[in-house]
Amino acid sequence: MQISKKDLRIKRIWTFKIWNKSAKDGRYVHNAVFVNDKKFIAVYHSATEHRFEYWEVTRRGNSWHPVEIGATKGEFMRNNSPVQGIAYDKKRKQIYLAFNDYLFKTNRAGKVLTSGHFHTGREFEGICVNDSYLYAELAQRPELLRQKIK
Repeated sequence: MQISKKDLRIKRIWTFKIWNKSAKDGRYVHNAVFVNDKKFIAVYHSATEHRFEYWEVTRRGNSWHPVEIGATKGEFMRNNSPVQGIAYDKKRKQIYLAFNDYLFKTNRAGKVLTSGHFHTGREFEGICVNDSYLYAELAQRPELLRQKIK
């Protein structure tokens, strides 16, 4: 969906399919982060195949074109927790995924580079990267954390 900056009204709505090899094997994306006005990175979790896929979706004209850029085999969390935040560091080309109070950093191909646990007992509500900082919003008592990216 594209929204006008002037009056916050909907300008366009697009629908398109993402699938891997066959239209019968569709992907339902829950989380995505925009890189710019014409590109976003999305994450798809396949519970049956125990893997996370990363898709780069690019707009050309009035159409969107998805390409799988990587995947991580296995599960990040053992209790099937959903992804609660995704962020993309354009400068370093790294993807951040948040689950409960855990944070994982992968490269675009899906290799896990590092992970961390905040030990807050509170869930993430959203994360983002701006310049050289990762920002995380926590739930229950709204709080914003900022961490310098190394």
